[in-house]
Amino acid sequence: MAIFQLPGPVVHSPYRSFLRLVVLPALLVSGGMAIANAAPVIGSVRAGSGDRVDIRGQGFAAPCPACEVQAEYAGGLRIALQIDDWSDNAIVARLPDLNAGDQVRLRIVRGAQRSAPVQIRVKMRFEQSVLAHHKSQRKVGDKGELSVPIPAVTLQCAKSTRVFGGASIRYRKRRFAEAQIVSAPQPSCTTCKPVVIRWYHEPTGELDIEVIARWRIVEGVCATRKR
Repeated sequence: MAIFQLPGPVVHSPYRSFLRLVVLPALLVSGGMAIANAAPVIGSVRAGSGDRVDIRGQGFAAPCPACEVQAEYAGGLRIALQIDDWSDNAIVARLPDLNAGDQVRLRIVRGAQRSAPVQIRVKMRFEQSVLAHHKSQRKVGDKGELSVPIPAVTLQCAKSTRVFGGASIRYRKRRFAEAQIVSAPQPSCTTCKPVVIRWYHEPTGELDIEVIARWRIVEGVCATRKR
């Protein structure tokens, strides 16, 4: 037997009104707070113009005094990067070459929340210059050793400085002759030993060489940015 229920007046329950007016807004607010308190997530990091990096992801939120991008270099050096632009899903920051390796780990810090680190290669710049010049053309032949000093440097906060990055020999003239680098300082040294070249040429021979230095352009660390 089918039972039919006649429509009657709608009864408004006080309990339903309580849910609608109090509980649901509270859930929405708590959900928004959970999203705001979620750790930022880095999706990608790409090299931009100059020493800038473009960081994309989500949950970066708005800029704040406790918000920063930290970069960890070789040897445990960690700094807060200079920020050019910050939004909820994109950050543009400067990643300087601090003469501390060529790989860094980037992490976004927002108060107590931290993203997982992402590794990126530091963009390095180099220059070349003639470090020394040597010439010999004695008819009886000749040989010797050439010691070329590398100037010491002091790195200063945010100031571009050239540090030794390597050396090579360029022959201008060469006849029955040879030159070889037998000793060179470690790249990136700030107080460096000299570059030592041994050379010779046979009778009727001739040697004319330039010692070429490769310089890495780096910056000094600012104490205020160390973490």
